[in-house]
Amino acid sequence: MKFQYALFILVMLVFISCSGNMNKPDNTKPMYGEVAKSPEYQKIDDEFKLMCLQKFGSLYDAALAHAGFAWDYVDKNDFKSAMKRFNQVWLLDPSLPDSYYGFAFIMKMQNKQTDYERFYKMALEKDVDGEGKKRYEDRVSSVSVINQ
Repeated sequence: MKFQYALFILVMLVFISCSGNMNKPDNTKPMYGEVAKSPEYQKIDDEFKLMCLQKFGSLYDAALAHAGFAWDYVDKNDFKSAMKRFNQVWLLDPSLPDSYYGFAFIMKMQNKQTDYERFYKMALEKDVDGEGKKRYEDRVSSVSVINQ
């Protein structure tokens, strides 16, 4: 009986610890895993945005710079770090298509076709003037040259 009780407690602790992580943002997934952020994470985000605003002058310029940082990681085949940077782009300016193109590219490299199509479609919807797609195609063409 004691063994069953101890086993039950152990299973419950594992379940609770796993369920607690389900709502934790994951910077290795597009849009931080699409989970709502706690006030603690929102504060960290606000501090990051303020730092970027001071350094780059606008969140738009900061987002473009971070997109460049992300593609630099793609060039090195470091998709995990690239995803983290694309998430920062998305955080800084969710209306900028560059993060969605980046998410799509990484999903394609990971053979996640459904996710690729979803994020590519989102990118096209955000890309009202076509400038994001030009930047994306320029970067993708340089990646394929580097990785041949």
